[in-house]
Amino acid sequence: MSTQGGSAAGPRKLNENKPGEPPFQMKIEPDSVLSFKCQPDKNIVNSGPINCDLKITNSTKFRQTFKVKCTNNEFFRVRPPLGFVKPDESITLKVTFHQPLQSLTKFPDNNKHFFAIYHFRTDDPVTPARQLWTGVVKPEGVKRILASFETSEGQPIPAPTADEMKAAHAAGLAAATANVTASANAIAPPASMPSANNNGTPAPTPPASAPATPTK
Repeated sequence: MSTQGGSAAGPRKLNENKPGEPPFQMKIEPDSVLSFKCQPDKNIVNSGPINCDLKITNSTKFRQTFKVKCTNNEFFRVRPPLGFVKPDESITLKVTFHQPLQSLTKFPDNNKHFFAIYHFRTDDPVTPARQLWTGVVKPEGVKRILASFETSEGQPIPAPTADEMKAAHAAGLAAATANVTASANAIAPPASMPSANNNGTPAPTPPASAPATPTK
């Protein structure tokens, strides 16, 4: 598992809180790793989006506002990324992995990406969550959930070889080129289109011009 920083007791794990960060006070499922189920014989070009659920339950006695951040906004989408949760209430977030065409390779290495969930108590019934999280905000709880890519049987997806990455990248470029070509053909105007008269009927095609008579 990847680590960052370090201390006398050893390096900090990627999903551990930083020094001084408060522990998460609510319940979250899953509580350590979010597993994206993949087909190991397919690269990202034809895998399609992969969805997971992340459930937050407010086990405190107070209304909480939460915010979710991730390590790569191009790879991951979280809906909703922020909001409110009342005491004893639960909310299920939809987390989607989808890698953009311009950077297609194989699936990312396991335990290299994570989602950071922050929360704090709020009694404000009017201000939207997005405004509450602007400026300097000190969260009252922090939790990091690792992203893992696994088969449908729960086995880790192996890291891609150099040849696999090269082949996947070439396939991605080919797919992107095909999409651009198809789009261009779909919107290209006809080679020749007669203009319309004022009454909306097509104007007659003028006869071909006679060749010019040479001047003596």
